[in-house]
Order: sequence, then C-alpha cells, then structure tokens
Amino acid sequence: MKQTLFVKYVIPFMQWYALMIFLAIVIDYFLHRFHLLSIGRSLGYIGTFFIIFSFIYSLRKRKIIESGSPKKLLLMHEYCMDWLNHVACSCRCSLQCNITLVGYFHVIDCSCQRFGWQIFVATGN
Repeated sequence: MKQTLFVKYVIPFMQWYALMIFLAIVIDYFLHRFHLLSIGRSLGYIGTFFIIFSFIYSLRKRKIIESGSPKKLLLMHEYCMDWLNHVACSCRCSLQCNITLVGYFHVIDCSCQRFGWQIFVATGN
C-alpha cells in the first residue's frame, strides 16, 4: 500500500521538530537549574561549528570536493548538523536573553492563541 504524502513526509518532520523543541527545553532547564550558564554560552560556538561543518554537503554537491557519498552527506547535513545547530542556538539565545525556553514558548503559545491559531507547545503551565 502506498503511503500518502502526509504520512511519508509531514508526520516525521513534525516528530523531529517536536523532539528538537523538547531537547532544547530539557538542555535549557538543566543549564539554568545547575547554574551552568558558562557552558551554555559556549553553545553558540558549537552551533557555529555545526553550520560550518554542514557546508561539506554543499561543497560535495558543487563538486568542489570529491570524497563522500552525497546521500550520506545530505542525511548528515539535514539531521545531524542543522538539527543540532538549532538546538544549540536555541539554548544559547535563551541564556543570552536570560530566559528559560519554557517561558519563551509560553509567550509564543499565548500570542498564537490571541490570533486564533491552535498550536501545541510544551510549557508545563
């Protein structure tokens, strides 16, 4: 039986996105809870490294480098580097602004409900 476009692409994307938000909230909570703000501030450097490292796929696609499988590099680019970059940068931004991500996502949830949009946000409130 052939899978629909929604089942094949949209549901896995939503699961990855929800996992990214959950992981960012958990990391941010532990960094605030155990006062590890100096470690959290270094997440900006880690996120930048992930961005630079994910350019390997682009270099291979443009045939600037010849090593590596394009399929494996694309998977690494999408799921490892960019996904981890977003988690690291989300935690870094919350520490820079001195807010917890739970509060940040609660503000997004309230503003979306104000306009009548229904979204799921894990806030704990």
